[in-house]
Amino acid sequence: VLDESINLDDYLQFIELRKHETFKNGNLETIHLTEDVLVLKRYLQGYESFYAVINLESEKKIVDLSELNIDLRRITALKLSVDDSKG
Repeated sequence: VLDESINLDDYLQFIELRKHETFKNGNLETIHLTEDVLVLKRYLQGYESFYAVINLESEKKIVDLSELNIDLRRITALKLSVDDSKG
């Protein structure tokens, strides 16, 4: 289920990431930030790194991203959720 508060341009920007060299040829690292929060890091030497923070629970979480040593001013959020009410 896509977050309706994010506009089409935001989604198109995320789709464009597939063309970035880091996504085409980079490495993937999984970081267990907490028991319920995973971080996926895509990186390639000489190119920009990308992070996806994934909350595995249905409740909202507050997490400390400072240990990732990333520029938090460049964060773009995209909220996706799973509708598990269909059983």
